[in-house]
Amino acid sequence: MKKLLASLFMIFSMVGCTFSPLPFEDDATSQTVNTTLVCAKQIDVYPLSINGVNPPQASFDLYIKKLKKYTTNNVVVHKSINFTVEEKRINNFIQHYGNGDRNIYGLSYDDKEKFVNFRKKTEESDSAIVMIYTPELLCSRDNHQLRGYAFSHSDRVNIVAYNGPTINNAPVISDTQAWKIVLTHEVGHRLGVPAKKTHNKAGHCTSRECIMYARPDTKAVLSVLFHGMPYDFCDKCKAELREAKKSCESINGSHPDPKPIWRKK
Repeated sequence: MKKLLASLFMIFSMVGCTFSPLPFEDDATSQTVNTTLVCAKQIDVYPLSINGVNPPQASFDLYIKKLKKYTTNNVVVHKSINFTVEEKRINNFIQHYGNGDRNIYGLSYDDKEKFVNFRKKTEESDSAIVMIYTPELLCSRDNHQLRGYAFSHSDRVNIVAYNGPTINNAPVISDTQAWKIVLTHEVGHRLGVPAKKTHNKAGHCTSRECIMYARPDTKAVLSVLFHGMPYDFCDKCKAELREAKKSCESINGSHPDPKPIWRKK
C-alpha cells in the first residue's frame, strides 16, 4: 500500500507546473482556447533534441494521439534534429529561441547554420509545435529545475521544452508513464484548457481527475484509485475543446489569433 500511495502521489506531483503547490484557493482566471491549433488544417510537429535527450516512443505516440483527437488528424511529425549545446548555455538557448534577433547561444558554427534553417522551416508552417527535449531547464526566477516550459514563438509557432532527467527521476512509476503525464499535460496548455474561470485556477483545472490538475492532495490520490491514471482531460476541458472545434466550421478557413499563452512547469 505504501508503494501504491507513493506512486499515486508522484503521478500528481508530475502534473503540477511548479515544485511547490499553487495557491488553488486564489487566482481564478480564464483564457481562450487556442483555435489556431484546434482549427488548424495541418499541424507540423518538429522534435528538437539537445545533447541526445528524447522521450520514450510510447509516450510520444500518446502525445500525438491526443493532439489528433482534439485538433486535426493531419498531424505531420518531422524528423528529429539533434544539437550539442554547452551545458552552461542550455537555458539561454531555450529561453532566447524566439527573441527574433538570431542570437544563438552555445552552438558550434555548423550547428548555428543548421538551427537557423530549422527555425526558418518551422516559421513557414501555418501551425507548428517545436518540442525541445533538454537535459536541463531552470526557472529564470530562482533557478530551480522545471519539468517543462511552454511559450508562443509567434501566433503560429508553439515552443514546448521538456526536462528529460527531471521527468525520468520520478520514483515508482516508469519513465514512459511519467513522460505520458507530462506530455499530455503540455497538450492542454498549448490548446488553452481549462478555458473558463469556473474551473480554471492559476492556469490549471480544479477537477482532480483531470490531467490539467495542478497539485497532489488526498482527494486527487483517491481520484486515481477510482478513475485510474490521469492521462486525459476532464469532461469540462473536453467540452471546451469540442465547442472550439465546432466553431472551426464557421471560421471558413481563417484562423483567429488567440491571446498568447505561456506556462512554466
